[in-house]
Parts: sequence; structure tokens; C-alpha cells
Amino acid sequence: MVSLKIPSPKSPVKQYDKYTIYLVKLLFVLLLLLLLPKLVSTKGAAAKRRRRLDKQFRILKRDCEESTSGEYKCGTMIYEENMSCVSACVSQACHEDIYAGNLLEDGEVDFHRARVFENCVKREIRAEKRKGVTNASR
Repeated sequence: MVSLKIPSPKSPVKQYDKYTIYLVKLLFVLLLLLLLPKLVSTKGAAAKRRRRLDKQFRILKRDCEESTSGEYKCGTMIYEENMSCVSACVSQACHEDIYAGNLLEDGEVDFHRARVFENCVKREIRAEKRKGVTNASR
């Protein structure tokens, strides 16, 4: 009589589970490697837009600080005393919103209102850019 050797049910199952775990780990690592550039580039794009806005604001401010002709001649004033003139030159609407009730005195620096003013101007720049894109697409 021939006896059949039946393998124990636990040993093949353990091997199968072991390979499955390795396969799942490998797939997980591959998924992370494929998604990582997407996650990094998304954050980089927002930072790039912020840097662009900062640069546009600095250019506007510098042009107003150096202007010697036109409605605002902030370049002819002493640098430390021309903050009110520069803010009015950069954006008349934001200047009126932020400083209208309590104008800056010559030489006065108000960091809180300066930050609020800068954010207001950046919102205007974004709105103009959107408006330009909308008009260009029509």
C-alpha cells in the first residue's frame, strides 16, 4: 500500500502570509515614491506664488520710494519721513482703508498697520491678476 504524505496546513499558509506581507510593503514603498513628488510640488507652488507676490509688492514700493515725478514725489522726501507718501502711492484705496482714521506722522512706523497694508495691496494685486486673466480669456 502506498501512503500519501499530506503536508500540514500551517506551513504553506505561513509562507504565503510571509510573501504577502513583503509584497504589501513593497507596494506601499512604491506608492510613497510615486506620490512624494506630487506632495512636494504642491507646497512649492504655493511658496512660489507667495514669493512672486512679495516681489511685486517690493517693486511697487521701491518705485514709489524713488519716484520724483507724477502725483506722488516720495523720492524727494527724507526716506524716514516718507512712509505715508509711499503707502498712498502704492495703493490709494488701501491707504485710505488702513490709515485714513489715524494718519502716520513723519517718521512714525506702525508695524501692525504696515503688515495689514501689505496684505491689502497683495489682495489687490491678486484681484488685478485674476481680472486680467478673466478678460484675456474672453
